[in-house]
Amino acid sequence: MTRTRIFLFLLLLVVLLCIVVFIMPRTTHAPSGLPIEHLTIATSTLTVEVASTAVEREQGLSGRTSLAQGTGMLFIFDTPGSYGFWMKDMQFSLDIIFMDTSKQVIQVDSNLSPQTYPEAFYPTRPALYVLEVPAGFAAAHSII
Repeated sequence: MTRTRIFLFLLLLVVLLCIVVFIMPRTTHAPSGLPIEHLTIATSTLTVEVASTAVEREQGLSGRTSLAQGTGMLFIFDTPGSYGFWMKDMQFSLDIIFMDTSKQVIQVDSNLSPQTYPEAFYPTRPALYVLEVPAGFAAAHSII
């Protein structure tokens, strides 16, 4: 009888594990509600929140108190352009990395503090992607 109980217990455990792994939804969104992707830049892979609508891009990281190492926010535009970024309502410093259509780095504006507001930062060439990461990330990973 003990073997039967052990077998049933193990069977129940396997069924529960299958439910958790295959049926329950996986989190693919940040607490902000934005989709999460993994982005490799230089030799580092970051977990990024993706802001792809005008409303999401306008909100950006404004109002947040920090951004964890290894994370960032990727802004995706519909067409390449000279999109300006500012530090409105920011509470910590950032590196802003502008990228072209193939995600090649165009320009890096490093260690931008909240005190730079209302100054806006623009790429030197049209950008399709803009990545905001914690200040010092670009230098630490040898990104121009």
